[in-house]
Amino acid sequence: MPIERDVKLLTASDVAELCEVDLKTIHNWVERGCIPHFRTPGRHLRFQAIDIANFLREWGYAIPRRFYAEIAQAVMVIGGKEATNVVVKAAGQTAAVQTIEDLYDALLRVGQEPTTAIVFDQLVVQAYGDLIVRATEALKRAYSITVIALGADKLGLADKADILFIPPGDSKMLRAALTGDVRDNAQVEEGVVPPPPKRRTRRVRSPGKRVM
Repeated sequence: MPIERDVKLLTASDVAELCEVDLKTIHNWVERGCIPHFRTPGRHLRFQAIDIANFLREWGYAIPRRFYAEIAQAVMVIGGKEATNVVVKAAGQTAAVQTIEDLYDALLRVGQEPTTAIVFDQLVVQAYGDLIVRATEALKRAYSITVIALGADKLGLADKADILFIPPGDSKMLRAALTGDVRDNAQVEEGVVPPPPKRRTRRVRSPGKRVM
């Protein structure tokens, strides 16, 4: 039975249905600390949708479309509409994208609004190279944030700061950098994008058994 109500909070039965396991397996995962959770005053298990979405993605389960809004990355594009179109095309429904043309205004907003990634337009990088290096260093110290620049690293900024330079036409690489969903080992080996987190070994008592 599909979950029709608000998905911000899920019950143990909801999670069992999504993972196609029985309730006992969910309780075992909870006891082992595999899934973030909390309990109501009546001691009933509840799960945040964002935590379950991340759990599903980490372990290779399909993520229902109704979860997309919960797991969307908050991406700030600093530059023009062309750069925004490139990011929107690459990220699809995995990101909420906003565009700010002024560099100084954008850097002020990073501390005021939830932001998981910043993408610099190539023209902005060429115009404000040294400032972008200093800004990236400050942002990395203060936040867990990914900094990406579209285009080639003509100024050698990647040697000075943790900035990922990605060709605008490589949607696959840009999507991987924005979401951490790395599929190309060559990109990992070259240091273009970080490797995905290591998965813990798990044992499912009845794999493939659907909850009725």
